[in-house]
Amino acid sequence: MKVGPTPASGKARDAMAEALNTSRTKANSNGGTPGLLFVVNDCEFFLSHRVEIAVAALNAGFDVHLAALADGHAAAVERRGIRVHPLPVDRHALNPFSEMRLIVAVARLFRTLRPTIVHNVTVKPVLYGGAMGRLLGIPATVSAVSGTGYLFEDGSVYRRLIRMGLTPLFRYSLGHRNGCVIFQNRNDMERYSA
Repeated sequence: MKVGPTPASGKARDAMAEALNTSRTKANSNGGTPGLLFVVNDCEFFLSHRVEIAVAALNAGFDVHLAALADGHAAAVERRGIRVHPLPVDRHALNPFSEMRLIVAVARLFRTLRPTIVHNVTVKPVLYGGAMGRLLGIPATVSAVSGTGYLFEDGSVYRRLIRMGLTPLFRYSLGHRNGCVIFQNRNDMERYSA
């Protein structure tokens, strides 16, 4: 597997650098080591899209963690010095019980780790990580929205009803007072900036 930059990695790197500098200053003024938690669907995606940023944060003195589905690539992440916390993520599930289990797991992890900054990547982590970041008082968040997926493209009545419920949740999740949102798709940016 090739691990390297993606077209949006420059934007993500710049946003993270600004958030990391702010978070490092706050953590150091409190006498602690700043913590950075990535919340991503799976370890393989993290390795291909965010590992460079995580390693840079490690080198800058951050305690770096990854919450993701333990998909067989967790050992490769941990070899880089990043702690992996398994999450019960099913990218395509719309089962309310599965989703509640994921939300509770994210909330518990946030309470346990108390990270200085959370970087949410992909739809479910952005939704649930962003909302929990606001509710639990995480100092800063970065949310990378690479696309809202098939749920927002399908015109079925069922999916339209789900969209009506998710749109306000997206807006709430992306509205952290000390948050940064990276949109990789202009349509998504227009949908949630309105």
